[in-house]
Amino acid sequence: MAYDPAPADNDAHAMKVCKGKCVHLKRNCGSMLGCGDQEFDVSKHCPVTCATTPADNDAYAMKVCKGKCVHLKRNCGTMLGCGNWEFDVSKHCPVTCATAPADNDAHAMKVCKGKCVHLKRNCGTMLGCGDQEFDVSKHCPVTCSAAPRDNDAYAMRVCKGKCVHLKRNCGTMLGCGDQEFDVSKHCPVTCAAEDRLMTNSDYPTKDNDAYADKVCKGTCAHLKGSCGTMLQCGNRAFDVSKHCPATCANDDTKPANLPFKSLQVSIYQVVGCGKCKPCFEKCMKCVPCMNGNKSADCIGCDACKPCEPCLGCFNFKDTKLV
Repeated sequence: MAYDPAPADNDAHAMKVCKGKCVHLKRNCGSMLGCGDQEFDVSKHCPVTCATTPADNDAYAMKVCKGKCVHLKRNCGTMLGCGNWEFDVSKHCPVTCATAPADNDAHAMKVCKGKCVHLKRNCGTMLGCGDQEFDVSKHCPVTCSAAPRDNDAYAMRVCKGKCVHLKRNCGTMLGCGDQEFDVSKHCPVTCAAEDRLMTNSDYPTKDNDAYADKVCKGTCAHLKGSCGTMLQCGNRAFDVSKHCPATCANDDTKPANLPFKSLQVSIYQVVGCGKCKPCFEKCMKCVPCMNGNKSADCIGCDACKPCEPCLGCFNFKDTKLV
């Protein structure tokens, strides 16, 4: 029987084509590696190295998630939903995930009492947690790679100020010289904090004096007379009732739900008042316009002038709230 030699790595060919031995190409097992103007089949020419090396299952990744493992790197450690399938990224992409950055949730919990996902808003900052500082971007690289960031460089170039200086213009197209700057688009972190303040979510029944002072330079108590209106403060509109609910709830100048809705007045039961029925039915709205009132509100009440004597039919001594 002929001798069947064991497979061996072709380090000579690997050196010639890719300038490295098979052990150096271990991460590329299962792929056609581009080396200069040639392609090198790593698994074929390095069978020993690749036999003990985990390989990414790009074929399965393409079938399920329509992308190679390298495209799914940010999802390492998760069960990725792809259509109606679930794809275990770390299991099927072991090579990619072996070098993928990971959030240090253990350290985040120890220092800041929360996982990286809870600290997402602080990416790019040194977060003070008790008497320690926590570099969120350093210890939460996966979370922060997907977190929105303010484009301060572009803000400076166009509007000569960082996002924090433009926060009052969130939600607008700000004119800066001959250019327009979409503040919410280029300053998502700053505007997200501004939106939280503006939406009054933390103040469903309490006055949001912080936002009132920010926009209108006064507390809700100073704006009491404007309850029910959109108050213009500089270039901003401030909904007084929305942001000052406690103050406006005690505002006696605005309509309220009273314990009564109408006033019932008795009519003297005399023959002459019986002739006033048409007046009582059609001209009550013109009562303030009788006796010579010529205000603009009385236009159209001339036809009710003959009803003036009927005012004497009301018995105001016998009234009832209904």
